[in-house]
Amino acid sequence: MGFCRAGDAVLGRWALIESSLAPDKTVLLFALTVLVFAALLFGLAPFRVALAGGAESALKTSAATSSADAGKTRTGKVIVALQMALCVVLLVGGGLLIRSLRNLENIPLGMRTEGLVVFGLNPQSVRTEAELVQFYQELQRRLRVLPGVESVAVMQNRLGSGWSNNSNVTVDGKDPDVNEGVVHRGAEQ
Repeated sequence: MGFCRAGDAVLGRWALIESSLAPDKTVLLFALTVLVFAALLFGLAPFRVALAGGAESALKTSAATSSADAGKTRTGKVIVALQMALCVVLLVGGGLLIRSLRNLENIPLGMRTEGLVVFGLNPQSVRTEAELVQFYQELQRRLRVLPGVESVAVMQNRLGSGWSNNSNVTVDGKDPDVNEGVVHRGAEQ
């Protein structure tokens, strides 16, 4: 639990989040249970195999092994080679992911991102369109009064969510003109 709290504190400082990130005790207990089970399974299975072979198998030289032992040795070498290959693939993939994330930090987004907080939510208690509008208006009102908040916007598809057609923008108080600012692919040439 101490490790989780320390990790949460480091993550909060790195992400510049001022709220506390309390770990979920149910998830933590499940993760610890899986960890103990995996440690017992993968720690005791080789131990059982070593005990079954006895001390004489450890003292045998490789030249004195039988053909049946040679098959086991070959299988073991194949398993170790596959594990090493998988580890190399995972390490290279992890390195590429980290490099891509670092590169993405330096790409200009075309907007000011300092102090920007983007989050998504899905109100579960809202049943009608009027309740939804009221919910978002109340949310905007509450967010605007927070210290340090300059402006608040509500979007159907939040920035960075990976889904946007980038063709329609509507502004409160202005009627959208369907012909204004629309460029068709055929007209660009």
